[in-house]
Amino acid sequence: MFLFLESQDVVALDKVIALVRDEEGTAIHTDDGIALRSAFRPETLRRRCFPKRISKVARMGGEFLDD
Repeated sequence: MFLFLESQDVVALDKVIALVRDEEGTAIHTDDGIALRSAFRPETLRRRCFPKRISKVARMGGEFLDD
């Protein structure tokens, strides 16, 4: 599973060891020592990581319809 950040960055959840909330947003610490920043709260990051499943059917021309 992946954590989607606002800057189109993606972090694999198996690398995340901590989400730390502060006044500037959330620090995301990974197992290889990298600390990323996000303006999202941890609750918002959780929702972005586990979105509701939406079933779509692709049509010709790139249009999508709900199943």
